[in-house]
Amino acid sequence: MNKKQTATSELQATADGLKKTYGPSSTPAGFKIGHPRLGGRKPGSQNKRTRQAIEICEAMDFHPAALLATVVLTGKLPNPDGTTVEIDASGRMDALKALCPYVMPRLQATQVTGKDDGPVAVATLDISRIMADPALVEQAQNIALALVEADRPAPGQRVLPPGDAYQDK
Repeated sequence: MNKKQTATSELQATADGLKKTYGPSSTPAGFKIGHPRLGGRKPGSQNKRTRQAIEICEAMDFHPAALLATVVLTGKLPNPDGTTVEIDASGRMDALKALCPYVMPRLQATQVTGKDDGPVAVATLDISRIMADPALVEQAQNIALALVEADRPAPGQRVLPPGDAYQDK
């Protein structure tokens, strides 16, 4: 026997020993191929660091979304000592962007198609006859302004997107 044949026979003996120990259709760890996943953290559960961060915030009676909302609405960042710092418009917009995932679902992109997945039908309106008559132009403006006024919220009423979960009932 040469060296190559000896090495091959030793590997074969090792493989035969593994088959005897673990069985022909299992891995050396003892699991069968395609076995169900066992143990570990469940999908969606929080890890230790996330749980600790939440516990610390709860112990301090602090919620990051509430702080962001305060900055967005007032333009002031409250400090622990009771003082406040003015935040410029850019900072308020950044706080608003950071707050959005807490209060609004992320929208999914959707394909817009017409009937039977065809092209979208576009309706057009020729307003040249309306624009030629000043009386009709004035009436059209009055209608547009009345529609805008009807949709405007009452003074002091919160402006919320349609279907908002936090809408006053």
